[in-house]
Amino acid sequence: MSAFASENLFGLLAVLCNDGELKTLENLLDIPPPARLPPLDNHRSKYSTFIPNKVANVQFDADGDVVLLLKNNKGTARFQVNSSILCMSSPVFRAMLGAKSHFKEAKELANCDRGMAPVEVNIEDDDPDVFAVILRILHHQNDSVPKVVKEDKLYQIAILCDKYDLRQALSCWLDKWIPASHDLRSVILPGSVAFQIDKRLFMAYVFRKEEVFKVISKDLILTYNLYQPVELTKVKLGFQDLRPFGRFENIPQAIVSAIMVARKAAITAMFSCIRQSISKYDEPMKVQCQYKRECCDAFVLGLLIREFKRIGVYPETPSIRQQSVEDIRDKIASMKHPEFAIFGDLKLAGSCGMHEFCKCGSPWCSNCINKKCMKCNKAHILPANDVNHANCAPIGSLVTEVTDIMTKIEGLEHSRFVRTEKDKGNGYFKKKKKDKGNIGSNVEANADLWNCLKYI
Repeated sequence: MSAFASENLFGLLAVLCNDGELKTLENLLDIPPPARLPPLDNHRSKYSTFIPNKVANVQFDADGDVVLLLKNNKGTARFQVNSSILCMSSPVFRAMLGAKSHFKEAKELANCDRGMAPVEVNIEDDDPDVFAVILRILHHQNDSVPKVVKEDKLYQIAILCDKYDLRQALSCWLDKWIPASHDLRSVILPGSVAFQIDKRLFMAYVFRKEEVFKVISKDLILTYNLYQPVELTKVKLGFQDLRPFGRFENIPQAIVSAIMVARKAAITAMFSCIRQSISKYDEPMKVQCQYKRECCDAFVLGLLIREFKRIGVYPETPSIRQQSVEDIRDKIASMKHPEFAIFGDLKLAGSCGMHEFCKCGSPWCSNCINKKCMKCNKAHILPANDVNHANCAPIGSLVTEVTDIMTKIEGLEHSRFVRTEKDKGNGYFKKKKKDKGNIGSNVEANADLWNCLKYI
């Protein structure tokens, strides 16, 4: 809703009174109308609905043929730049301003003679301060480039670097700001822990920190859940709807989909283990007990169903799949395992003469104080000529299975998500077929850069 529409929201609701007079809701309820907002220009920015009438002029090239206009809540920044530098540095700017571009700005630039006023180009929703740092690098004003960049600004640089495909143009400075020893997982960014891990993944993707990208993507596969804020619990949302609420902001859709697919596969495998553990003991024609006691199988089946219901994983519901992989594993690991399970012909099991069922209601007396009889306070002992079936319960093996599922999960490979053939081949060093008409086209990776020209 626009600012002007929201300004007069009450004025849109009107009723017809008995005297035939049309009155608005604000008149009937005696509600004063909201104060009128200052007039806005045609440009809308994410930083504010009101742009002050202040201008910051910066000449990165005094003879530049383009002026970039960036607006925020402080005013308008006017950056005079060289379009040729922008086109060489960024495929996005080349598509916008290049000689073969069909954009309006490119046509104006082609018709602009030397000495004429530069062509103005509006840049939407970019941070002018961060953009200025990038433009200084592109225009070789290295003395004005900060040697150290705070982590929140590094994230903003990653946004612009990804938006305009500037990684190669900024690579020397990125290596300085983020040395090889720097682990992006330790970066502290504004926002909650969940939002921070999303931002770290995005930075690792943009800056091509492949190992860090793999580790962080695995963390997201294991820890991400589909729980929504309280006000959204009644709204059915898919992962593609999460961007407005801050999750996976700026991250390419292909990466988000890959994380969700891996997460879903792990949870599906875990619930397959749960169903198999139940079906195995639900088969009446085959006894699973190592001592071949049918009553033991019945006991284990009841134990599993009761414990699965207690931790909320059985019967399976859509809400349980909204939990993270780690949460489901932890729930299964919390299942209670009996210490005593005796299936004799009701022989005396306690030293005081109690039956195998203690007064506490537990058949294995695990809830008794210090594993002692509540009547005589003496330790429970196994009845003679019988065995303890507690080890027949498959809870331990089930925990091992779901833990193995988690262990086998691998993070995403960065190479799956590069967007151009140029990126896949690492730019200039991509191994190409020899082309006699193109000097330097046969340069291979690890070539001697001081002796790479081929004279033909």
